[in-house]
Amino acid sequence: MLTVDFNRLNIEPGSRVLDLGCGPGRHSWEAYRSPDVDVVAADITYNIVAWALIMLRSMVDNRESGGGDAYGAAVDASRLPFADNSFDYVICSEVLEHIPDDQSAVAEMARVLKPEGTLVVSVPLYLPEKICWALADETYRQMAGGHVRIYKKKALEQIFGEAGLKCQARRRAHALHSPLWWLRCIAVRRGKPGLLSAGYDKFINWHVTKRPAPTVFAENLLAPVMAKSIVYYLKNEGKNDA
Repeated sequence: MLTVDFNRLNIEPGSRVLDLGCGPGRHSWEAYRSPDVDVVAADITYNIVAWALIMLRSMVDNRESGGGDAYGAAVDASRLPFADNSFDYVICSEVLEHIPDDQSAVAEMARVLKPEGTLVVSVPLYLPEKICWALADETYRQMAGGHVRIYKKKALEQIFGEAGLKCQARRRAHALHSPLWWLRCIAVRRGKPGLLSAGYDKFINWHVTKRPAPTVFAENLLAPVMAKSIVYYLKNEGKNDA
């Protein structure tokens, strides 16, 4: 399941892409399909990055890559070990809500991004995330790797602006996923999975893999009110010191 719309990115041959907070590598994989594109899959520990690298290397073996190189890196998002202006594209999907020092992380992404480069950031949308916090009580945000904040649009866009990033577009994504996370939060609170949660999980897997027209239509219809995520497409225009 991709949160980032790669048709909107239109990655050019010869580009370098950083997938920050890559997890198992879903966005790294999609970027690596682009012709002659180098991809760096990065996350907080190398154990996580290893899964993404296995996927990327299997793409090479199966001749599914675009012919570029793939690398892995264990990083602290608030202190990236990359030179200034290193990447043409940076993807940071569902990551900022986990990072205590999110302002430093955004500033670092802007630093390693080339002038006029593109940064894509997605975070949980305010209302669906607020419901998650209410349903799971303290457990949801105190568990290892949990979410440390709920973003409001104005506060998040202020962080982007202070880093010299200008929003080019934003979209809402994954409306049908919000109920899944609500059910999971209830399960966390109860300490055991529920049948409804398991059944809805199977429905979501079917929806993601098959993309039937009725569920795609329902997701688009519900996106304005209950999308799980909001996705920002940003250009690096330099830090605003005014």
